[in-house]
Amino acid sequence: MAQRVAERIREAVAAFTFLEDEDPRPMTVSAGVATVPDRAIDSIDDLIRAADRALYRAKDLGKNRVIGDESSSRPFDAGTEEFDDRAAQRRRRAAGRRRRPSPDASASRP
Repeated sequence: MAQRVAERIREAVAAFTFLEDEDPRPMTVSAGVATVPDRAIDSIDDLIRAADRALYRAKDLGKNRVIGDESSSRPFDAGTEEFDDRAAQRRRRAAGRRRRPSPDASASRP
């Protein structure tokens, strides 16, 4: 889905006529796409690195294209125990990052 959206953006930019001092200027888009769940992506930093790798691959292949990251050997199967375990780990990490009120803040409330 994300790769299709990026491709539609690339096509729209390519079809649009940009003008600079009344002269048409072609513009292109190179995009790298990474999505989760993916067995190689455990954090937002991993996701950004994967998208960045894909972007540079798109540029290396001649620009004006959308490339998806292919870093994992196989994607997660949402019906497997492994997927459930990894999803639970991500939820626990996210819960640990949520702000918790300090003991002083709760004592000042009526």
